[in-house]
Amino acid sequence: MKKYLAGIATGFAIAFAAPIGAAQLVGDTGYLRGWTVTKSGEEICYMPYIWVRTKEIECD
Repeated sequence: MKKYLAGIATGFAIAFAAPIGAAQLVGDTGYLRGWTVTKSGEEICYMPYIWVRTKEIECD
């Protein structure tokens, strides 16, 4: 049971660290160079503009 709870805690830590890593990657807000936004296998846009704080993605 301890390993199960430790796994859940590790998963939460990784989930909370992902936005922090993205913020460092683009400097908190900006373009994600070299990234493509896809939905159902179809490309929507290339190099989206993101706002980390509001968790929004804008495709031109």
